[in-house]
Amino acid sequence: MPNPSSYWTRKGFFAINVQAAVGGDYKVQFLLTVTAGSCHDSTAFSACGLAELLDGGDGLPQGYWVAGDDAYVASLCLLTPWPGNNLPWEKNSFNYYHSSSRTFVEQVSGQIVGRWSILWRSIRFSVYRASVIMRVCVRLHNFLCERSPPPPALLPEDGSCGTGEVIMQDQCDLDDRLRVRRRDIEPCPL
Repeated sequence: MPNPSSYWTRKGFFAINVQAAVGGDYKVQFLLTVTAGSCHDSTAFSACGLAELLDGGDGLPQGYWVAGDDAYVASLCLLTPWPGNNLPWEKNSFNYYHSSSRTFVEQVSGQIVGRWSILWRSIRFSVYRASVIMRVCVRLHNFLCERSPPPPALLPEDGSCGTGEVIMQDQCDLDDRLRVRRRDIEPCPL
């Protein structure tokens, strides 16, 4: 029987620390649901074996990396944001693009919670059962991702026909009434 107080978080509720790695295809590639909610993310990450796998020779191919938030410790395969405020523009730019690459995890978490109503409120089961529920929800999410048709390719069908050319607003074929429209002075329809 696990110690119930170890699942009490600093935010004031009982929880399981879920560690997940998500790919660009919105599928969960790795999931750990066994650490207590009071466990720090970096400790849970180290305990789950994924950190060891990434740092080993069999981890990621050369030139690939995993984006983690500032709760983790940076390594050769795990990139974390630069700490602090008022950073030089190079570090600030890195942090911006780094956080953009981490949005997949947040989006997939939202998709899983939004899709499975059992996650809409507190799970009032044992830790073991709550862990099983989370793993089942993730497996069903991955199953549905595999069954859904792939999204359409953006580049061949974009406005510039995949050339990467930027199309300016004045080059679009718009009705002249729409060109001179001033949304800032129109009355609100509500």
